[in-house]
Amino acid sequence: MTAAARNPTAPKKRKIDDRPSQPDEQHAKKKSPLFNQPQKFYAPTSISSMSREELSEWRKEQRRKRNRESAAASRNKTRARIDELEGEVTQWKGRY
Repeated sequence: MTAAARNPTAPKKRKIDDRPSQPDEQHAKKKSPLFNQPQKFYAPTSISSMSREELSEWRKEQRRKRNRESAAASRNKTRARIDELEGEVTQWKGRY
């Protein structure tokens, strides 16, 4: 005898809600703090003289540049936090 034959189960039924589907204030999705802020527009000063491919390459290079800067800032922040924690460790070791 198989396991399914020994333990038959009825399919589960989904619960139907009769209320109209209106978002609750409790369960409403929180908006981003940047919701009403304008997006940055990355375009070179001479956009009319560039082809579509050149413009695409320019934007990719700008994104790489921003990403490099962001990664460097993140590494510096991590190093600073590690230095802070190492200082805390030496302080605690000195106490005990």
